[in-house]
Amino acid sequence: MRKRSQSNIKIGLDMDGVLIDHTGIRIKLAKEYGFALIPKDTPSDILRTILPDKERWAIQNTIYNDPLVSLEAPLIKNVEESLKRLTELEIPFFLISRRKDANLAMRLLEARGIWPRYFNPENTHFVITPEDKDTEAIKLGITHYVDDETKVLKALNSVPHKILFDPYDAQEEGDYVRAHSWEDVMQHFLNQ
Repeated sequence: MRKRSQSNIKIGLDMDGVLIDHTGIRIKLAKEYGFALIPKDTPSDILRTILPDKERWAIQNTIYNDPLVSLEAPLIKNVEESLKRLTELEIPFFLISRRKDANLAMRLLEARGIWPRYFNPENTHFVITPEDKDTEAIKLGITHYVDDETKVLKALNSVPHKILFDPYDAQEEGDYVRAHSWEDVMQHFLNQ
């Protein structure tokens, strides 16, 4: 098996919308507020344009801060297999998330079987703003970053390779590579 030099590539990963899939939960919660969403409506960048702030914040708060709801979210398809492959290839990866409740985030990752197997205190970083993600990326030497929000990718001035995780092809074109699946993400990493 071909292994990569650790100096060639260092990957930064967002958590929600890249590792964890909130699509079904967002659709269900929006319905409770009287809004009918389809999967293509659920990325954070799109949700901002569809839902009023009050309802959107209530849904986001439930998803990220209510343990009964938060811990229901599944992994995005092929995440675990991809993390296993990156580990086998000795390609370093780091979780850089804006989750406010780090303990709940770690519980969710543990419930999905990827904490501490793939993520642990050494490669997991919680920050507050998109700009903080860039600061952390500089410290870690991140060369590639995967996020589902364009505003975050725009703030990552230090990262040369930005990947928008967009499984529903809902986002506008931008200064990044678009990935519709984890197979796309891995193709980009392995073709560097």
